[in-house]
Amino acid sequence: MRRLHRRSVILALLLAATWITSCDGPVVIPGLSGTLTVTDFTVADGQSERVSGDLTILASGSVRIAGSLAAEEAKGQSITIQAEGDVSITGTVAAGGGATGGSSGNVTIESMNGNISIADSGALVAGD
Repeated sequence: MRRLHRRSVILALLLAATWITSCDGPVVIPGLSGTLTVTDFTVADGQSERVSGDLTILASGSVRIAGSLAAEEAKGQSITIQAEGDVSITGTVAAGGGATGGSSGNVTIESMNGNISIADSGALVAGD
Protein backbone atom coordinates (compact mmCIF):
# COMPACT_ATOMS: atom_id res chain seq x y z
CA MET A 1 0.00 0.00 0.00
CA ARG A 2 2.81 2.42 0.82
CA ARG A 3 4.50 1.72 -2.46
CA LEU A 4 1.30 2.54 -4.37
CA HIS A 5 0.84 5.73 -2.35
CA ARG A 6 4.43 6.82 -3.02
CA ARG A 7 3.98 6.20 -6.76
CA SER A 8 0.76 8.24 -6.73
CA VAL A 9 2.54 11.17 -5.10
CA ILE A 10 5.41 10.97 -7.59
CA LEU A 11 2.95 10.82 -10.49
CA ALA A 12 1.06 13.84 -9.13
CA LEU A 13 4.31 15.80 -8.81
CA LEU A 14 5.37 14.89 -12.34
CA LEU A 15 1.99 15.95 -13.71
CA ALA A 16 2.16 19.26 -11.81
CA ALA A 17 5.70 19.91 -13.08
CA THR A 18 4.61 19.12 -16.63
CA TRP A 19 1.65 21.50 -16.30
CA ILE A 20 3.83 24.33 -14.94
CA THR A 21 6.46 23.91 -17.66
CA SER A 22 3.90 23.65 -20.44
CA CYS A 23 1.73 26.66 -19.56
CA ASP A 24 1.31 29.08 -22.45
CA GLY A 25 1.02 32.14 -20.20
CA PRO A 26 3.34 33.44 -17.52
CA VAL A 27 3.38 31.72 -14.15
CA VAL A 28 2.62 34.39 -11.56
CA ILE A 29 4.73 34.14 -8.43
CA PRO A 30 3.61 36.29 -5.52
CA GLY A 31 5.90 39.16 -4.58
CA LEU A 32 8.03 39.40 -1.48
CA SER A 33 6.51 40.72 1.73
CA GLY A 34 6.82 40.31 5.48
CA THR A 35 10.11 39.64 7.25
CA LEU A 36 12.82 37.60 5.54
CA THR A 37 15.52 36.34 7.89
CA VAL A 38 18.48 35.18 5.81
CA THR A 39 22.25 34.77 5.91
CA ASP A 40 22.86 36.75 2.70
CA PHE A 41 20.37 38.36 0.33
CA THR A 42 21.18 38.97 -3.35
CA VAL A 43 19.24 40.29 -6.31
CA ALA A 44 21.57 39.59 -9.23
CA ASP A 45 22.18 41.95 -12.14
CA GLY A 46 19.32 41.59 -14.60
CA GLN A 47 17.04 39.98 -11.98
CA SER A 48 13.86 41.66 -10.72
CA GLU A 49 12.14 40.92 -7.42
CA ARG A 50 8.65 42.32 -6.90
CA VAL A 51 7.59 43.55 -3.47
CA SER A 52 3.87 43.08 -2.82
CA GLY A 53 3.71 44.28 0.81
CA ASP A 54 5.93 45.90 3.41
CA LEU A 55 9.24 44.03 3.35
CA THR A 56 11.97 43.74 5.98
CA ILE A 57 15.17 41.87 5.11
CA LEU A 58 17.19 40.79 8.15
CA ALA A 59 20.57 39.46 6.98
CA SER A 60 23.16 38.02 9.35
CA GLY A 61 25.65 38.47 6.50
CA SER A 62 25.57 40.84 3.55
CA VAL A 63 23.00 42.27 1.15
CA ARG A 64 23.75 42.88 -2.54
CA ILE A 65 21.21 44.47 -4.88
CA ALA A 66 22.51 44.59 -8.46
CA GLY A 67 19.11 44.10 -10.13
CA SER A 68 15.74 45.52 -9.13
CA LEU A 69 13.92 45.18 -5.81
CA ALA A 70 10.77 47.18 -6.49
CA ALA A 71 7.33 47.55 -4.95
CA GLU A 72 4.10 47.41 -6.90
CA GLU A 73 2.64 50.75 -7.91
CA ALA A 74 0.18 52.62 -5.70
CA LYS A 75 0.35 50.32 -2.69
CA GLY A 76 2.68 52.33 -0.44
CA GLN A 77 4.97 49.43 0.53
CA SER A 78 8.10 50.17 2.54
CA ILE A 79 11.38 48.29 2.17
CA THR A 80 13.74 47.90 5.14
CA ILE A 81 17.17 46.28 4.83
CA GLN A 82 19.09 45.45 8.01
CA ALA A 83 22.40 43.61 7.63
CA GLU A 84 25.17 42.63 9.99
CA GLY A 85 27.66 42.93 7.13
CA ASP A 86 28.01 45.07 4.04
CA VAL A 87 25.12 46.42 1.97
CA SER A 88 25.91 47.10 -1.70
CA ILE A 89 23.41 48.75 -4.04
CA THR A 90 24.35 48.89 -7.72
CA GLY A 91 20.79 48.33 -8.92
CA THR A 92 17.43 49.76 -7.80
CA VAL A 93 15.52 49.60 -4.52
CA ALA A 94 12.12 51.25 -4.96
CA ALA A 95 9.34 51.60 -2.39
CA GLY A 96 5.72 51.82 -3.44
CA GLY A 97 3.96 55.06 -4.19
CA GLY A 98 0.77 55.60 -2.23
CA ALA A 99 -2.64 55.59 -3.83
CA THR A 100 -4.37 58.95 -4.07
CA GLY A 101 -4.73 60.21 -0.53
CA GLY A 102 -2.67 57.30 0.86
CA SER A 103 0.80 57.22 2.29
CA SER A 104 3.91 56.38 0.29
CA GLY A 105 6.51 53.79 1.19
CA ASN A 106 10.01 54.39 2.51
CA VAL A 107 13.38 52.77 1.93
CA THR A 108 15.50 52.21 5.06
CA ILE A 109 18.98 50.66 4.99
CA GLU A 110 21.12 49.78 8.01
CA SER A 111 24.39 47.92 8.45
CA MET A 112 25.36 47.00 11.99
CA ASN A 113 29.03 46.08 11.37
CA GLY A 114 29.70 46.73 7.70
CA ASN A 115 29.61 49.42 5.06
CA ILE A 116 26.73 50.73 3.00
CA SER A 117 27.69 51.55 -0.58
CA ILE A 118 25.45 52.94 -3.30
CA ALA A 119 27.10 53.05 -6.70
CA ASP A 120 26.51 55.82 -9.24
CA SER A 121 24.39 53.26 -11.10
CA GLY A 122 22.40 52.50 -7.95
CA ALA A 123 19.06 54.10 -7.11
CA LEU A 124 17.00 54.35 -3.95
CA VAL A 125 13.46 55.48 -4.69
CA ALA A 126 10.95 56.35 -1.99
CA GLY A 127 7.26 56.26 -2.88
CA ASP A 128 5.77 59.32 -4.53
